[in-house]
Amino acid sequence: MEKFEIMKSQTIQFSLFDLLHYKFSNYIVEEIYQIDISFQNEQIIKKVITSKDDIMEMQMFLEQNRNRFETNNLYSACIEEFREIKSDFKWLNSKDGKLIIQIEHWVEFIREKLLEHLNDCKIFVGRSLLNPKELIIGGIMRNELEIENIKNFIELESPPVSPIYKFEIGTW
Repeated sequence: MEKFEIMKSQTIQFSLFDLLHYKFSNYIVEEIYQIDISFQNEQIIKKVITSKDDIMEMQMFLEQNRNRFETNNLYSACIEEFREIKSDFKWLNSKDGKLIIQIEHWVEFIREKLLEHLNDCKIFVGRSLLNPKELIIGGIMRNELEIENIKNFIELESPPVSPIYKFEIGTW
């Protein structure tokens, strides 16, 4: 594995947003609709959860329809997804969750900006694998001046936390 890939592998490069559960999966929604087509009128089934009231509404919906879902062996799957949605909602609204989401948005933003302006450099931007509240920016640069220019560019974009820089001088 080349040096750049080894350095990059120490950061989280995938999007956190793909892992979070904000609503029932399409599979669960389709299974619920198969039980009774009138469930298509229930907004909570496809709603993105944004409040504690939404959580309560989803929980009430599941409780009210427990018997119907149990006879179709669907209740346990619904409860499992509900627990994931509830857990993710709680985390998203925690102090750490809010900070990590802010970092994640900034990482996505800066990656695009770097592609637009500095696409000839080997740079990575991501959160630390060991502490996802840390922002790591690094890569292999040609010289010290290039490293300073990148650092200045990054600082102008107001990162939500102070970055940890891991640059090396070399060729790629």
